[in-house]
Amino acid sequence: MPRSSFSLSIHWFFVRRAQFRSILSGSGLTTGVYLRLLGLAVTDSILLMFATVFNILFLLVGHPGELQPTASWDRTHSNFGLVSQFPEEFFNGATTLDVPFYLSVLYAMSVFAFFSFGEDAVGQYLNVWRFVKRVVNEDSGNPDAGIHNCDSHGACVGGGTSC
Repeated sequence: MPRSSFSLSIHWFFVRRAQFRSILSGSGLTTGVYLRLLGLAVTDSILLMFATVFNILFLLVGHPGELQPTASWDRTHSNFGLVSQFPEEFFNGATTLDVPFYLSVLYAMSVFAFFSFGEDAVGQYLNVWRFVKRVVNEDSGNPDAGIHNCDSHGACVGGGTSC
């Protein structure tokens, strides 16, 4: 019995793997990009969980007597459209207001970390570098400017010496 369940597991593993590859090939994603997106989602969830736990602990430890139970639905939603304004001194110790700001910076850094070093991004960086280099060479009056024809690996084609 265990041998047949093992063979069924292997069979369904290969079936799901083929389905996964067909979905990726139809969407234009590569396996590397998909795994980076998956890692970004996991990182996003961890950061969000950290921020939520921090806010809850800050409210429970820092302001223990200020939490009140909800009296009723009507009381909770009375004056729902009211936008109140408070002086800045009212928030003198509210550290929780800073957490979303720093969390957005952490999100931006995690997106950069996941997607800035991929093969496609590095290729784009090289293209921009070649363009800037070509523009600088043309502006400096270099007579060899514009004769370099570089392939995708940075090797010169057609008589140029360097790219």
